[in-house]
Amino acid sequence: MVNSTTSPANVQSPSPGHRPGLGFALTVVGTLVALAWILDRVSPLPLPLPRLWFLHRNLLGMGGVVAALVGLRLQRDPSLRGAGTGTSPHDGWKPSRPGPRFDSLLIYTREGCHLCDDALELLAEYSAWLPTPEEIDIDPHPALKARHGEWIPVIEIDGRERFRGRIDEPLLRRLIENTPPRDEIPPSPTFRP
Repeated sequence: MVNSTTSPANVQSPSPGHRPGLGFALTVVGTLVALAWILDRVSPLPLPLPRLWFLHRNLLGMGGVVAALVGLRLQRDPSLRGAGTGTSPHDGWKPSRPGPRFDSLLIYTREGCHLCDDALELLAEYSAWLPTPEEIDIDPHPALKARHGEWIPVIEIDGRERFRGRIDEPLLRRLIENTPPRDEIPPSPTFRP
């Protein structure tokens, strides 16, 4: 299994214009303004509100709804968060040497496993450097079911178990970066008597 510690050299710093809490802040502020607008429509709020509130109550309420929706969208879609955030290959990450690595990629899964779906999505984003994943359902195999139990998905790369449950994306990137592409690996010497 891959070690979960990260060295400072492997941690990507966010881009200068990135504000990680922007989506969350918009969601919270927008929800509070929209909630105040709805409550004020039912009965007057017992709070001292600025004059602007009474002049443009509906406009502010609708703005709160829009801000909350935009904030939720920013939190859900990594491609909208800005380049350089380290959230996925959408940020332009690629290894220093191009080309596929590894010979096999197995993912032990079971039906209805949402973490397995997430893992397959993430692995698809790195498909330029990984082999096509082979899915193995553990439910029909008692030995696999006993071995892995509820700890699925299990990701096995070239016969070594690398991840259980969620895939740690920075560790996956490090594994890709530190493994030479297949075309750079010299062929194994053959024995001739």
